[in-house]
Amino acid sequence: MTSLVEDFEKNNNYTLSDFMKQAIRFNELIHVNQLNDIKNQEYNHVSFIGNYNELLKRTFPQLNQENIIIENALNFVYLNKEISETKFKPNHTPYSFPCKYVDNFTNVFNGMMMVSDYYILVNTNDDNLRYNVYTYTKGTTEQGDYYFFVLIGKIINPIAYTKDEVGNFLTKYNLSISHELTDHFEKGLKIFFLEIDKIKKIYYKYNVN
Repeated sequence: MTSLVEDFEKNNNYTLSDFMKQAIRFNELIHVNQLNDIKNQEYNHVSFIGNYNELLKRTFPQLNQENIIIENALNFVYLNKEISETKFKPNHTPYSFPCKYVDNFTNVFNGMMMVSDYYILVNTNDDNLRYNVYTYTKGTTEQGDYYFFVLIGKIINPIAYTKDEVGNFLTKYNLSISHELTDHFEKGLKIFFLEIDKIKKIYYKYNVN
């Protein structure tokens, strides 16, 4: 896996963050805390969008260019023509969404990696946007061409809790747990399965602090 990361960084002229390297090291699948889908149905669970091994074999020409286009919004429309309105209605929906003009659609994809039909934003100076996962639809109207971006969720790294994280949690709530449970927290992933009505679902806890 180390050689795959090194080759990826060399081929893309981009150094992956420690967060991404850790996620790649401990997880074969790309975990996403999913909040939404392309139809704007809301969620709050963990899903998978691909495999890190396959992602690392690819080259993304615009990955090393910082993205300064993407807005911090659940839904946003990027237009190639300026309009007087602050909202725009794509063809496929009766609703209107915030929008803005961009002079080059290509720049919308700066700093992104693609897997399946999903786009992962990694190269940005906005911590709120980093590791966001998007999908989009494109279309044409009398007002011009557009890309309608939908935020699906955010890449997560469900590694085990550290000894300090567990200790801080126990101290904060004045708790005492068994050595076996402490060992489980420090070795298991921050995800767990829960079966409801014979359907196994996967959940995720960001931290214990």
